[in-house]
Amino acid sequence: MSLKLDNLITLFDYLSEHQWRSAEQVARRLEVDRRTVFRYMDEVELAFSPVPVIERGREGYRLCRNDFLDVLQSREDYAGVAALVASPLGELASGGKPLPDRLLRQARELVETRASLEPKLLRQLFEAMRSGVFLELSYTAKDEPRPHRVVPIKFALRSGIPYLVAFDEGYGHLIVLAADKIGRAAKSRKFLTPDELSSLRTYVNSAWGVMVRHKERLVSELSFEANRSAAAFFEKAPLHPSQRCEREGERFVFTLKVHSEGEFFRHILRFGRGARVVAPESAIAEARAFLASMGEFYGSAGTVEA
Repeated sequence: MSLKLDNLITLFDYLSEHQWRSAEQVARRLEVDRRTVFRYMDEVELAFSPVPVIERGREGYRLCRNDFLDVLQSREDYAGVAALVASPLGELASGGKPLPDRLLRQARELVETRASLEPKLLRQLFEAMRSGVFLELSYTAKDEPRPHRVVPIKFALRSGIPYLVAFDEGYGHLIVLAADKIGRAAKSRKFLTPDELSSLRTYVNSAWGVMVRHKERLVSELSFEANRSAAAFFEKAPLHPSQRCEREGERFVFTLKVHSEGEFFRHILRFGRGARVVAPESAIAEARAFLASMGEFYGSAGTVEA
């Protein structure tokens, strides 16, 4: 009997780094016998070797705290799902018992990505996510293969298309790559430090983190005002850990750090007249230039870009 993907998820949900669980308790939770639990633990150890994930002791089992587990348990983002798919246990995703409903919506499209990405490549990408090693990628842009040296940070889906958010050494900042345009990957001898990797992961996992392109290679502090209804949204779902808010009567002014003033402006355009950039002047100028270019585009008979 093999460890099914939904049982793996249940197992990691049930185990804790702070509390031991006996084999009997795990067996009851998974609705299997003790011998099957022992077999499951052997499979987990083999699948994730050499990274220790589950600690064994006289008291039973508990989770080992490490950066791999941090990613594995962050199933709200696609790096967590990628952890399951990229491991040897990912082969189980397509057969037997279906994925739990709470993960199915997130996992379906990424699992289907296996059709466009070779299993070896997917494993390399996730291993680099975990370890921080730079990969030498061959990436096809405008029908021409181009080299990139990157550390993958997260998988993301936009309009059903899988993308890889990665730190690019040449550019010195985060970039977004279409996953199906990655041709090959080779490990280098360079690594990001654990602190650098953790910082990038925290940033990318924020609500604002997918919009990462910027030309200046700088972080700027930007302010925008919002009406009451839009402010309630931004307070409930902060765009970045640096976000703070000051209230002046019915006026809510938010300030945060951004990597791209233009991308940020295009992000809050969805709120229409409910939100407006107020500083710095460079961001306001970029917003005006963008609106002017779009006005010209829609006022002409031009065609969309190829």
